[in-house]
Amino acid sequence: MKRFLVPFVLLVGIFSCSKGTEEVPTMDSVIEIDPGIVEVEAAGGTYTVSYSITDPAEDGVIETPICTDGWCNQFDVSEPGVISFNVDPNTVPGERSTEVTVLYSNAEEPAVFTVIQADPTKVLASDLDNTLWTAEVCEFDRDSTIFRLFTEYNELSYQTITAGEFADQYAIDYNMANPDSPISPDDALGFQFIDTPEYRSYVNVLFGGNQIEFVHGASNPAGGVAVTDFAGPYVFDESTGIITVNDKSNTNYEREVTIHVSKDGDYLLFRIIKMWWPETIADYYGGDKPYLGFNVTNYNGTQTYCPYGYLLYRMKLSQNEDEQ
Repeated sequence: MKRFLVPFVLLVGIFSCSKGTEEVPTMDSVIEIDPGIVEVEAAGGTYTVSYSITDPAEDGVIETPICTDGWCNQFDVSEPGVISFNVDPNTVPGERSTEVTVLYSNAEEPAVFTVIQADPTKVLASDLDNTLWTAEVCEFDRDSTIFRLFTEYNELSYQTITAGEFADQYAIDYNMANPDSPISPDDALGFQFIDTPEYRSYVNVLFGGNQIEFVHGASNPAGGVAVTDFAGPYVFDESTGIITVNDKSNTNYEREVTIHVSKDGDYLLFRIIKMWWPETIADYYGGDKPYLGFNVTNYNGTQTYCPYGYLLYRMKLSQNEDEQ
């Protein structure tokens, strides 16, 4: 019996050695993405990143990237070394970001890149330079826009009401005269600029060479008038949307004008935050509140007011720079 023990042990050793020489798969590939951060426009669109693999495996496969946010989608890895994807338009105010995870079958660690999409309301310096914007509407705030009454002598009195009070009464008078097509007070919280062959009222803002010019005016068949409210060099802070103007349009004094701009689709929202006036005319214009050259009447046309305070101009890019 003992003479058979040695062959048996040797046989076991042979099988043991044979099993130890089998190749064990290793996850030693490394995948890298370039760029690691992708900044995209608010409008969205198709974008690409490149990837490279160190020590690729013969049968290695790039898997479809994973993103938990649905606005980053339609990943395509069919082209070697390239990942393309779609970004939906950002319609919500504020910047947004997401991470995309990319897996390679022979890599132990995934690669991750970040997609940052711009705030759709943010205005860039390039949006303004060498452009002419024309106001379609000036929007009022119920409480922060003040209406000062014109007297019968065509002078401003000290009698004031809020835009909300004006709009409430305007809606009452309009609805009494037009019961079949009523409006709400919110419909009266704005001034619609007119552009017809016979009559035109306008507000234009011209940007160019780090200079800004704000002009309002009106014209009719008998003639017209244009007034430069402020003009001069400006500094724009993209992060806050604040434009600071050194107004040099008046030869008697210089002043600082502060403006906030944002976007709403194709519209530039232009609001003057502060416009200082000399003491001699500060009372006339409501202290440091901006008053910019247009008047509104009540529905019956019996009273005329000039608005000041919160004035939000909704502007469109003009194709005709000769309008200025």
